[in-house]
Amino acid sequence: MKNFYSLYIKPAVKILGSIKFAFILIISLIILSIIGSIISDASIDKIKYNFIVSLFFDTSSNEFRDFVSTLGLLNIYTSPLFITLLSLFTINLLICTFKLFPFAKKGFPFIDESALKNEAAFKDDISAVTDFFYKEGWHVSRSHENNNLVKAEHHKPGRYGVIITHFGIIFIMIGAFIGHYMGFSGSMLVFENQILNEVEKQNGEKIQLNFAVKLNDFNIEFYEGSKTAKAFTSNISLIENDNEVKNVDINVNHPLKYKDVVFYQASYGQSPHNDMVMNVLISKDNKSETVGLKYGKAYDFNDYKIVVRDFYSDIAYNSQTGEYYNKSYNLSNPALYLAVYDKDGRGLMGGWLLLYSKEPTYVEPLNMAFQFKELKDVVYSGFSVKYNPGISIVYFGGILLCFGVVFIYLLNYTAIIFTVSNGILKYKVFTHRKFPLVNPADKFYKYFNIS
Repeated sequence: MKNFYSLYIKPAVKILGSIKFAFILIISLIILSIIGSIISDASIDKIKYNFIVSLFFDTSSNEFRDFVSTLGLLNIYTSPLFITLLSLFTINLLICTFKLFPFAKKGFPFIDESALKNEAAFKDDISAVTDFFYKEGWHVSRSHENNNLVKAEHHKPGRYGVIITHFGIIFIMIGAFIGHYMGFSGSMLVFENQILNEVEKQNGEKIQLNFAVKLNDFNIEFYEGSKTAKAFTSNISLIENDNEVKNVDINVNHPLKYKDVVFYQASYGQSPHNDMVMNVLISKDNKSETVGLKYGKAYDFNDYKIVVRDFYSDIAYNSQTGEYYNKSYNLSNPALYLAVYDKDGRGLMGGWLLLYSKEPTYVEPLNMAFQFKELKDVVYSGFSVKYNPGISIVYFGGILLCFGVVFIYLLNYTAIIFTVSNGILKYKVFTHRKFPLVNPADKFYKYFNIS
């Protein structure tokens, strides 16, 4: 009676490790990759208006999008189908690799003398041939069954080239799976002086880091005579257990890596007006107070209500119209429009205050002075954050892959099985590659004048 291994395991391994199965998997992955390059979130709304698609789906609704999404084709590279095919291909490659170990260990086996179909006239005995191979650095061995049957092997380490290449691909696959399921990729928007430890993924999911990021300062370098940003740099502190463990500058060309989490400088911007905090120094009757004003929100100061009615990031004056306007969205010359009301809501004054003006603006009717001192929570720095615990495995696989290719192409394993009898040299050449960059057998042909 056949056991479980013979009935199920052995046939399954045979199928999973077959060349035909590998061919089917490769073709399927190619087809899905083509589909993935055509169908995406960005292109799906255009594709649904295609004539053929419109024959089967209502173009005025999301029917086609829902259909494609149900099949898992909208994000094909992360779909269960694509991941399953990649997993099966990895298993197939692993089985094929282990099948190669016996050959890698022993090389091309001895064959019967009758199978040596190539012949050449030869006056010397077999020792002349073996001496040639010894001098050329080939490994020479004799058959246990027939002492006159000799095998000369060149580049024996090349037998492991395919195995090393396969393992390189396998490690890359494993590293990619680990990175996909255990890693994450997202973004962080951190305002100046804000401490944040959340990374938001593309799907909206939030990942908590075991340390926090504080944006200390953000600087923008502009091209000379232009408002176009040349470079932008974030000075950040990493906070762990309420202690600063690192302070570093990040820019586009200098990312930060901490605990395998990599931060890339990706963007910057301004917060909406209602999120800004504008510190204004208010002085009256020899008393001064710095208050944090928010856009559109009234602040009670003695018998007055003080409101920021407008904000320009780069204020400029038009001499022709006599009006102020916002020249750009860069924080080149920030200014706020401050309005003061009495307790009944009647407007008493209004005017523009420039940030960092050296002197306060004195309003004589109110006997008050105002000075725009600081702008907070206005600039944010955007970081692209990636954590990939499988990246070192991918790198290791890449190194193996490179070594494997070198072994295959530069260490082309070649074996020549030969014998000499009755003045005839009989031989057969075995090689890993039919068209190698360098054919080790060429010297053999040339030395013995074999055409």
